[in-house]
Amino acid sequence: ETVRKYTNLIKPVTKKLLPRLQSNPATKLMTKTKLSDLVKSELSVPCCLQKDVYEAVEFLHANGEAFLINDLVLLDLSWMSHSLFGPVTNHYNFPVDVSTFIGGMPTEEDICQVLQAFQIRKLNRLTDTDTKHAISALETLEVIFKIEDRPGVYFIPSHLPRKIRNKIWHVVSEPMVYVGRRVECLFDIETFTLNFFAFFQLRVVVCVDRQACLFHGGVKAARVFESEIVVECLVELTKQDRAVDIIARSTEKGQRHCLEFLETITGTLFKVLKEILSRHGDQTIFTACP
Repeated sequence: ETVRKYTNLIKPVTKKLLPRLQSNPATKLMTKTKLSDLVKSELSVPCCLQKDVYEAVEFLHANGEAFLINDLVLLDLSWMSHSLFGPVTNHYNFPVDVSTFIGGMPTEEDICQVLQAFQIRKLNRLTDTDTKHAISALETLEVIFKIEDRPGVYFIPSHLPRKIRNKIWHVVSEPMVYVGRRVECLFDIETFTLNFFAFFQLRVVVCVDRQACLFHGGVKAARVFESEIVVECLVELTKQDRAVDIIARSTEKGQRHCLEFLETITGTLFKVLKEILSRHGDQTIFTACP
């Protein structure tokens, strides 16, 4: 029924309009409203309403001809991976160290410049509106994450170092108290996604007032109690992505604060899980305290 209803609209869009739009970088990503206006102005489609175009676009999305990202329509998937994901996820394009939040996060202006530079090399140019749409798409697809308390600043997980640096969690000679907890998926087929962990990393950084260092699948945080007791916490996603290990350490007199800090980080983890599960479905987890 849907095919019959929109045959007169889908066929001219796919055969005439889409190839022309896909060849122009400025029209590969646009709003549904703009696409609707182009359909009405460039194609002779009788009795074409805006809602008809929207439903036709959803049909094209279901059949792989287009890709809907909220209010945006992406008309070329290969362009998305090559011209959006590629430049932005390559940390060599950004002259900042994202392992620390002390002046080390790329801004919206940085991302726009990277996208523009890539397009200029291809003898193309994006407008400010195009780059804003691109950033919105990257954020929706969770390639980049907006930092809530820092407007215009983004966290890009793919830029993080792949391994923990020795100086981040070094071996200490003095006696220390260690406490830990593992939060693990109950079923073998379940895993914690890296997108979830990126949300969690951001929350930990805010929780400790940015006294944290980040790496791929992990974060090391610190907090000072009673002006002199320093408690360090190391959080890592296991290799199989099925569990999150949380370890806190301090000197012997900081044992109570170790437990307190451990509970704070664990509580942050469960808050993020509840927020994500409320949007994406159920996941069964349990905690283990070795």
